[in-house]
Amino acid sequence: MDITEKRINPTNDLLFKKMLASPEHTDILGGFIRDFFNIEPEELTLETPYSIRAYTEERGGRDASVLRETRADIRALVRAGTVMAEMQVNNTQFFDRRAFYYSCEAYCSNYNRPLPPEAAGQSEDGQVKSRYSTLRPVYAMNILDYTHFENDAKALRIFAMRDKETGEPMPGELLTIGFFELQKPDLPTRNQRHWQTLFVTGGAPADAPDYIRKAAELVSYVNLDKEEREMYDRVTMAEADRDAQIAWGIEKGYAAAYAAGYAAGYATGYAAGRLEVAVLMAQVLKADGYSEEKIKAWLSVLGEDVVRAVWSALPPDDANRSILESLEDKKNQVGAQSKKPLADRPDR
Repeated sequence: MDITEKRINPTNDLLFKKMLASPEHTDILGGFIRDFFNIEPEELTLETPYSIRAYTEERGGRDASVLRETRADIRALVRAGTVMAEMQVNNTQFFDRRAFYYSCEAYCSNYNRPLPPEAAGQSEDGQVKSRYSTLRPVYAMNILDYTHFENDAKALRIFAMRDKETGEPMPGELLTIGFFELQKPDLPTRNQRHWQTLFVTGGAPADAPDYIRKAAELVSYVNLDKEEREMYDRVTMAEADRDAQIAWGIEKGYAAAYAAGYAAGYATGYAAGRLEVAVLMAQVLKADGYSEEKIKAWLSVLGEDVVRAVWSALPPDDANRSILESLEDKKNQVGAQSKKPLADRPDR
């Protein structure tokens, strides 16, 4: 395939970091922050700047099969606080708790760190008033390429700490956590819809802001350098192999579970059916006057466990006689039917 025709999208780990964490293109991350958190990205500083060398080392060196996992994909500082963005392609159990944990960890990591100029918590001469004053708000966005909230089509949720009765925000709005589900349609703003198009297709509409169209160009396969293309292809192949292994394991697990369930069901059904037949036989024999010893001797071929179960399951003698009478009625009906001419029989 001609590389100019190859379509890729920034849900890929490498492209996600290149798009939002390139030091030469911080206006893209700034636009993202403004569009989703409605804060100005003033004095934006990348804490996790992207470079292909750093990315290669992060993923375990040039051997992409290692697929070393990362935690927060993007982290940056702005005057308003710490901003985090993470891409999550596969659904994992307890992801919401994980997202909350990482956000809290980022909040605590600011403790006693130097504050940027003019940040709140400093005296007029720039001295820190208190170590707690160095704790700054955290804005975390989790971009999910799967459905996390099942009940509606709402693609964006922003959670913050608020009073349960009045809705009043906690002073400082210290922790804000967002979930952006790419597979859902409902988004409140046009720019957010443009971002969704970018993540899902790798392209940007003509009416998208400059920074979104720039992001689409930046992560186009044809615009990747040779080392980035090689790393992208290796990682993509390794991830495909991993997905195939997972799919194989799931298929084998289903097959084993089905076989075990079938065997257990067959054994349970066979045992239940054998017991039911044995109980019916014992009822008929008992009602017909056979002794308990004789009945048990005949049933012993089915196993001692069946004999014990049958005898504990036998109903009172009246019920046994009813069974016998019912069988006698059916026997008489069959006998009467057999004496009719063939033309008169209902089954002819």
